Amino acid sequence: MASTARGLSDPPPNYDPRWSTRARTLASSLGRWLGVEDREGGGWEEVGTMPRSSGYYGLVDAPSDSEDHVSYGTISPSSDNPSEAVTAVSTSRPAESRTQRTIRYVRKKWNKRKTRQEIVNSLPTFRPWFTVLVALVNIALFVAVCVTDGIASVRFTPKQEYGFVKDLEGRDVPAIREKQANFFIGPSATDLVHHGAKYATCMRKDSRLEYELKRLENQERLFKCCQASGYCGMMSIESCDEPSRAIVGGLSACTQSNSTCQAGVAIRPCCIGSSGQCVLTTSSNCTFHSGKWHSDKLLCSEALVACLQDICELTWSSSTFSSSQPDQWYRLLLAIFIHNGVIQLVILLIMQLYFCYKIERKIGWLRIFLIFIISGVGGYLTSAIFDPDSVGVGPAGALYGLLGVQLVELLQSWRLVNNPYLELIKLLINIVVLLALGLLPYIDNFANIGGFIFGILSSFILVPFISLGKWDRLTKLCLISIALPTLVILLFVCFVIFYNVQDSDFCSWCKYLNCVPVTDDFCDGFDLSSFYQQSPNNS
Repeated sequence: MASTARGLSDPPPNYDPRWSTRARTLASSLGRWLGVEDREGGGWEEVGTMPRSSGYYGLVDAPSDSEDHVSYGTISPSSDNPSEAVTAVSTSRPAESRTQRTIRYVRKKWNKRKTRQEIVNSLPTFRPWFTVLVALVNIALFVAVCVTDGIASVRFTPKQEYGFVKDLEGRDVPAIREKQANFFIGPSATDLVHHGAKYATCMRKDSRLEYELKRLENQERLFKCCQASGYCGMMSIESCDEPSRAIVGGLSACTQSNSTCQAGVAIRPCCIGSSGQCVLTTSSNCTFHSGKWHSDKLLCSEALVACLQDICELTWSSSTFSSSQPDQWYRLLLAIFIHNGVIQLVILLIMQLYFCYKIERKIGWLRIFLIFIISGVGGYLTSAIFDPDSVGVGPAGALYGLLGVQLVELLQSWRLVNNPYLELIKLLINIVVLLALGLLPYIDNFANIGGFIFGILSSFILVPFISLGKWDRLTKLCLISIALPTLVILLFVCFVIFYNVQDSDFCSWCKYLNCVPVTDDFCDGFDLSSFYQQSPNNS
């Protein structure tokens, strides 16, 4: 084969434009050897190695349809004219081995690969409708609660107040009451319960309530109708054993039609606080303790169900349960959208806008809505099992579920993330800080932990993933097949434990995960089981 070649020495004084073509061809050959770019058109072929004595090495034209053809050309070192014809020697490249073909195939695929940024940029993005809507709903509900019921005392411990109340004889006697406080600048725990907060007593037939009802029935069988100054009331024999009082009969004698009770019945059941406590006292004492005096009943065993209805009655709904079996399961949902104070509202709104916005832009409103609800409900269900007497509000459990989504997304896209270890450290810091805040009253750590677990499981199922190969895709599909039945079984087990087992004493120290008692009454406004009046029965 005859061919024309030019040496690689310095160009002659008369500039030949073909030198620029030679430079481009040399760069193309070098790039092709490195596997960076492909040869286009006829191109040039790389010159093989020749003895140094043959002269300068150069490049010659090669047929574009023959990859195995190599041409060598030399010019004499003494030649001053680079365009001088040279002697060309044509040889043929031996056939490629299987290893060489494999290497060339891998290089071709490598050249067509997408970078990490290209993969991320190719993912779809969505508008954050759900994030904005939830934020507006949270703000609107908090304003409505504050306007309806006002704001409690802004302090860490309950506030003590002193006053005077009337006893059975009509005398003024001193009394002490404790009013619930809320240092988050918001409503009291009782008001939050009336607006749909998580409170297990209103969500199930509590075994402790049944025990209390039986105890009252057995205790009140021994009560007698006691009269003083024309007023009557049911009380124990010991309470009626005073010079100014006298027993006039049993339950049937305590009526205004009785001649000895002409002034009326002054001692009746009073429902005090959100703990369901019922005491027999005067109307004056009941009003002083912000209770509800039942003028149509004589004993607490008759009014206990009514007390429970008073506690669980929702401000915006007149419907309630008619028996001793509460069924307000929907508090698991309502509590997610209620906040207990301005401080919590601001903190959680900032977190919600930050986490929700980022995740919704990637997965869309429907997926984040399902994850948000599953995490929130699962979190409060966990809280109701471990601490049924606490009042829980706020989307903290749902936001912890979104932290679980970010953790799963980070682990599944580890090779696509810049500085993944740094992102993991930042995420762990957020988790630890939120757990530390959960040690304060009104922030439910059990809901946070439960929401985190349910968020991780639901993210495996609902969040789309990027597969980086056949085995990577198979691994992630296996994780989905494990997470789906685990989520269903976990929800079922939690509901069974909450409604049927009702044993919150199996872990005596678990309460310290929810609220650390810095003082003796630091957590009293948070846990309604301890919110009992000191001596409300001033009869």
